[in-house]
Amino acid sequence: MKIAYIILAHQYPEQLARLILRLNTPNAIFLVHIDKKTGNGLYEQVTGQLSHFANVRFLKRYKSCWGSFGVVQATLEGIKEIVEKNIHCDYIVLLTGQDYPIKSNSHLKEFFNEHQGKSFINHFSLPAPPGWQNGGMDRIEYWHFRFFNRRFFFPPKSNSFIKRPFPQGFKPFGGSAYWALTREAVEYIYNFALEQRKLIEFFKFVDCLMNFSFKQFC
Repeated sequence: MKIAYIILAHQYPEQLARLILRLNTPNAIFLVHIDKKTGNGLYEQVTGQLSHFANVRFLKRYKSCWGSFGVVQATLEGIKEIVEKNIHCDYIVLLTGQDYPIKSNSHLKEFFNEHQGKSFINHFSLPAPPGWQNGGMDRIEYWHFRFFNRRFFFPPKSNSFIKRPFPQGFKPFGGSAYWALTREAVEYIYNFALEQRKLIEFFKFVDCLMNFSFKQFC
């Protein structure tokens, strides 16, 4: 059972190193994305600390503001690396640099062996269950922009007549941005992203918070 970990990090290099050391096995590979907003000093510190790991690769960097499509771009970059470089793995797990496992590597291996062929991603259809403002639809019915790290949206929410049309042929879902997927599922997402460029353009102006991800639409 070979597991590839895509790790999205933006701070705490020592904690990132601990995470990789904890998950490291002969059958693990790590694809690390360091937020482009992070200074070069921290990036060099991370690459220096992890340089002795032969199974750690660093991904092309994107600005990954909280809730922005940059987080999705970083994730897609990890998927692209796996597919285009033909990295052999049975499962791909998406983590942040501030995650830490509470189970052993042997437990993780046993779990994935027991559920081989199944993918794990939390999702639900929108409008969302009670507790989400407007059922989460505000995140896709408005154009969301960022200028100088500030978030803006259009049109004003006082205007209930102008709504951003959702792409035809798709149904909106929400859920967790983090997951554990089979190699087959990741290849599907890779091909989907290549074929559905208009959908990707749509999501560049969506509020993709941690519990609302482009992946739900694949």
